[in-house]
Amino acid sequence: MRGACWMSVVLHLVGDPLAARITRRAVNLPPASKDCFQTASNWLQACLQHHSDCMKKDGYQQLPARVIDVGRPDGSGIPFLCNTNGGFGQWVALSHCWGQTDPLKTTSATIKKHEESLPMRDLPPLFRNAVIITRRLGYQYLWIDSLCIIQDSKADWQAESAHMGDI
Repeated sequence: MRGACWMSVVLHLVGDPLAARITRRAVNLPPASKDCFQTASNWLQACLQHHSDCMKKDGYQQLPARVIDVGRPDGSGIPFLCNTNGGFGQWVALSHCWGQTDPLKTTSATIKKHEESLPMRDLPPLFRNAVIITRRLGYQYLWIDSLCIIQDSKADWQAESAHMGDI
């Protein structure tokens, strides 16, 4: 149930057009308000504490091969792509439909640049919102498929996509 809980929170918070397809909204608060984020945080904590699929020892799991380090909750620091080297931690994942246009992607040509920085001004609005939400919920790491999987590497895509269900 983790995905269903989280999807409701994220779609409501960022005002995604798909939010209209969710017929039952549990909250009617201004999306960027303190109360909305507190509600989202409470829901997330309830998932982690009460849903068997969401509970993990101490809340820490092996991180995906790459995640975006979003910086501190106060907004300081520039996000960057981080190789986790099998480390453990907590993260938020953004699942999104690419639609008609390609999103910002990590490729063999862009990986070094993304490991240095992913400036907020360069991120599309959906990714910027995901970084802000991740920070405000107190998480350091964010996983977005198009940025955390090297898109032009068949080997990386096969290795990482095999773990998408866990992510």
